[in-house]
Amino acid sequence: GRTPGMALAESPSRDVADWVKSNCSKLGENCHKTMCCADATQQCYSKDKNWATCMRGCQPGIRANDEDKRPWECSKLGPRTPRKWGSPTLYCFSVIRLTSYEAAILRAQVSTDGGIGIFRCDQFDVFAAQGRGLIGDGPEGPVWTEHFQDA
Repeated sequence: GRTPGMALAESPSRDVADWVKSNCSKLGENCHKTMCCADATQQCYSKDKNWATCMRGCQPGIRANDEDKRPWECSKLGPRTPRKWGSPTLYCFSVIRLTSYEAAILRAQVSTDGGIGIFRCDQFDVFAAQGRGLIGDGPEGPVWTEHFQDA
């Protein structure tokens, strides 16, 4: 058999420049003007024309914990801050059934401390025969399963 998709190859020398830590916004700060985040795996997302903050992922709409009850646009401002690759680099994958407990395990892993398990690898994929499904917000943004035709 053949692998069910292509893994995107990126440069393992994705070092973050020194100025990122000092000039980009920290968690909880407004990143609307800097359009960058100091912490690895974070992306600057806008709520509106005046406020944006660094998060791993963003869903448009109103959030229960927001005091002003205004919806988030979730437009990406600037690039996501990458995490440094290890040496040697490591590619990991998992094959799951979306309708079983396996999907819940991966959802817990992707949402724990910047990602654990396969989500700590430099590159990763999740494959499922039942279709495409959202696993959660990983270190590089939303993690979707890659669909493959089962036997």
